[in-house]
Amino acid sequence: GNFGVSSGGATPCGSSPVNLNPSTKCTLSVTFSPTTNGSIKSALAITDTAAGVAYNPQIVSLNGTGTGGAASPLAFQPTNEGFGNVVVGSSLGPKTVTVKNSTTSSITITSLTTNGDFSVSETGKNPCQAGTVLKAGLTCTLSLTFTPTLQGNENGSITIVDNATTGPATQVFDLTGIGVWPIVLSPVSLTFAGQAVGTTSAPQTVTLQNYSSSAVSISSITPSGEYSVASACGA
Repeated sequence: GNFGVSSGGATPCGSSPVNLNPSTKCTLSVTFSPTTNGSIKSALAITDTAAGVAYNPQIVSLNGTGTGGAASPLAFQPTNEGFGNVVVGSSLGPKTVTVKNSTTSSITITSLTTNGDFSVSETGKNPCQAGTVLKAGLTCTLSLTFTPTLQGNENGSITIVDNATTGPATQVFDLTGIGVWPIVLSPVSLTFAGQAVGTTSAPQTVTLQNYSSSAVSISSITPSGEYSVASACGA
């Protein structure tokens, strides 16, 4: 997107590939060079060979705001896309976004790129792709999919480069999603206030939610130490 990365900081990573010894670290310098107005999301994807890492790449979400630029030649509907909760390792999509040429002359799309855990496919009616020519006022469509590789909120984007003669030639469409494990506990910790020895506190609630696509049977619920479960998910 509109972000760049280089080897910099206190302990620069150097050129790829980078070898990190156990317990060592290196740093990357990230810059933001907006080509259009408004919120611009992206992601820094780092792929490694670490044993025991379930999914690659690992993602750092990026977010910036461009100001003072010319009006954009392409209009998106909706103006951004959120995928909500998606189980890590599975996919949600495609979701369709319409791209309209808002100028009075033809525009040719020269490239489409996505980042992070988001992808675009050339499906649907009149798909946007490299080489697509949009006459004034006409539209094409983007088919977008989210396949999270890690838990938590993720930012991403699709970057469209065109030959527009007015406004920015590079535009970025914001994408968001949340990677979740199939079974999620919320909250992940509880803190009890001071409690008189020999007495029992009021209960606090933990919610167990199944985000997977099939039913899950709870085989056991076991507290430890001086904690107990007052009631547990029905039977």
